[in-house]
Amino acid sequence: MVIDLHVVVPQGGDSATLDRLLNAGIESGLDGLCLFGAGAPPPMEAARTSRFAGRLALYFGIEFPLERGRLLWIPEDPAALDGEVWRDAVGEHPTLASVAAVRERCGGVVLAAHPYERLAGPAFVDSVFALKNIDGVVAATAALDRVRNRMALEAAQRLNLAALGGSGSVAGPAEIGLAASVFPGEALDQATLVAMLRRKDAWTVELLSRPDQLEPEDEGGRDRDRGRGSSRGGRDSRGEFRPGDRGERRPDGRNEPRPDGRNEPRPDPRNERRPDGRDQGRGDPRGAPRGDPRGERPRGPGGPMVPSGAREPRGPQGPAGGGVPGEPAAEGGPGRRRHRRRGGGGRGSGEGGGPPSSQAPSGGNVA
Repeated sequence: MVIDLHVVVPQGGDSATLDRLLNAGIESGLDGLCLFGAGAPPPMEAARTSRFAGRLALYFGIEFPLERGRLLWIPEDPAALDGEVWRDAVGEHPTLASVAAVRERCGGVVLAAHPYERLAGPAFVDSVFALKNIDGVVAATAALDRVRNRMALEAAQRLNLAALGGSGSVAGPAEIGLAASVFPGEALDQATLVAMLRRKDAWTVELLSRPDQLEPEDEGGRDRDRGRGSSRGGRDSRGEFRPGDRGERRPDGRNEPRPDGRNEPRPDPRNERRPDGRDQGRGDPRGAPRGDPRGERPRGPGGPMVPSGAREPRGPQGPAGGGVPGEPAAEGGPGRRRHRRRGGGGRGSGEGGGPPSSQAPSGGNVA
């Protein structure tokens, strides 16, 4: 069960005010409310006869404001709130000792209200560690102050007490249900609730979203985009395809919506076909066809392009943009170098594969 363990009914409020509190608990998805009166019993009979009472489990107690901090008393039997025993034990001004006497005489449990929240006045702060005869600490309220809630949670853990949650002393109908306590079983009556608190069978929760604020599933509730502001599209709860609404996101055309609602992948330029009908080589920036690692490459610095699969021409090549065709290129210029051989014959002007024109003397060099 999810129960708000700290709801204070304003003194002098009419039935409409009480109905708004109960209705807020129902709309928040709570299973029960524990209603307190400030220094006096809450309007128990009006709450039980309310038109909303049949949809909530109701529990009752008294909030005792102290000089510093507040204590919550929840008796095992709500009828004890109408007796005089607790009034005699408290006296005119409740204190830590007098509230402990109420717990001893009338039974029930005593909880420390949020020890670090000052919205309702002076709080316990670190003096909570000196409290005795308490059964739990309210560690989360509707203010949802993360720092103070963490401090209160650490205090409950160090005191080895149950950490609980409730709306707080000054919460109105709009804040009901933001903080509550979770119980593993069903608290069918107030005695069962008190027994669970004594066994510490409860823990605190903060409810960040109310059920009445969630959108229906087909309108973007469960299937809506998770924190990115727009929908990705996909199958809805009925199995039908629902297109996304992200629209164009990149200037290169990626993820642009197609008419059927599906995103068309960006074309790979490596898969484009060349003008001669062959595929563009994957991974070869020079444009070699698939399977030919050479491609069209220059024959020497500044030489002509040799198509793939063709035989290279034999013989020297003239300089780029000049020279006489068929004449050997000058040494040091573009084209092939002329080799010098030591101790052997050299090639003549027909260098490039033809027979030597003359035989050099032994030990001579070719000029």
